[in-house]
Amino acid sequence: LAFSVLFASIAFPFSSLGGLAVAFYNGKRNFRTASFISTSANLFSVIATAVSLYWFGSLVVVTLFSTWSSAIINIFFVVKTLKDVKNQKSDERLIKYGFFISFTNLIWLGLDYADKFFIPLFLGFERNAVYAFAILVPMQIQNFFKIFITLGQPKVTAIKVRSLKKVLIAKSLYLEFL
Repeated sequence: LAFSVLFASIAFPFSSLGGLAVAFYNGKRNFRTASFISTSANLFSVIATAVSLYWFGSLVVVTLFSTWSSAIINIFFVVKTLKDVKNQKSDERLIKYGFFISFTNLIWLGLDYADKFFIPLFLGFERNAVYAFAILVPMQIQNFFKIFITLGQPKVTAIKVRSLKKVLIAKSLYLEFL
């Protein structure tokens, strides 16, 4: 179990790489490619986790498949995205802004994962391990449904400012229903 946690933690930075490729294509207003990357990465991870759960059923193997499947697909997409970068200039203002955004995201990421630190302290590590394994598949399904946010971005950016509020409310209710 300790080795599976170690290998999963090594995969975490690589799993986060997918956001770089999606952000790049969103910035280039190439929403189709960004949606494809996001959808493919989530779908690949869900399928890999489901297959490992069906064939192996071992907590260690399911954990490794879950974490490394998203890491491998995101590494692939980032390497492919780097080939599309044509401008070699750097804007110092954007670099400072990137550090600011990264720092603020680090705070929110820390808040998101604080429960993974505090729950074991209060409930015990055994109960937390059972809980973490029990929510593995629902979390993969939740990650899959996050693609609808990415798929909705092109339509929202094409809407006129006057009707944006009405359309956002309608789309939010639709996504909430899903």
